[in-house]
Amino acid sequence: MGIKTFRADGVPKLILEFPSTHQRALVTLSGGSLEITNDKCRHRGGPLHLCYVDGTGEHRCPWHDRPAGRRQAFALVSAIYIRSRGQITLVADNVDGREWPVRVVE
Repeated sequence: MGIKTFRADGVPKLILEFPSTHQRALVTLSGGSLEITNDKCRHRGGPLHLCYVDGTGEHRCPWHDRPAGRRQAFALVSAIYIRSRGQITLVADNVDGREWPVRVVE
């Protein structure tokens, strides 16, 4: 199990990478609500944090312009958001001492 803590001030999105299992999660903080979803498109693994919204409101994959569909929850990571402290704590299961880099994206 791995635990990482971050300041949430001004952090709109975090990308968590799990190189050993080729997985990627997107952590989004919006309006005091925290969401953790799979960041890979089901079609070919495109980065869903780079999706754009078309004229009909559909989220589209940046690689192939296909509809990204509904975002899927990412079960390997849990999060605690403490608004009064401006802090996010992430807990990743099954990392067993392996690296899981985290980066901020806008």
